[in-house]
Amino acid sequence: MSLHDLPWPRDALEHAFGLLREGGRVVVAHPKGAAHVVMQNRRSPEMVPNLLPTADELEVLVGEWNESGGGLELEVRPAPPGSPQDKEQGYLAVIAVR
Repeated sequence: MSLHDLPWPRDALEHAFGLLREGGRVVVAHPKGAAHVVMQNRRSPEMVPNLLPTADELEVLVGEWNESGGGLELEVRPAPPGSPQDKEQGYLAVIAVR
């Protein structure tokens, strides 16, 4: 199952953050990229209810987590949906414990 298929992707990420130890990482990837997920969501929102988080959304989530005592860093920012990098390399975000 993919993050964008989960009913509460933010909760899933926060749970994963809580399981990390120092040096640990959460990797979110999609081989076809964020633009592909956007297209799937537009065609069938019942089947693909969520989009992949943008870099800005992940920065906010990491910032909120860090305000509550976490030590996370957005190590690899995902490319914007539809960008050349997203089309050629897919979606990749890496959140690491500092």
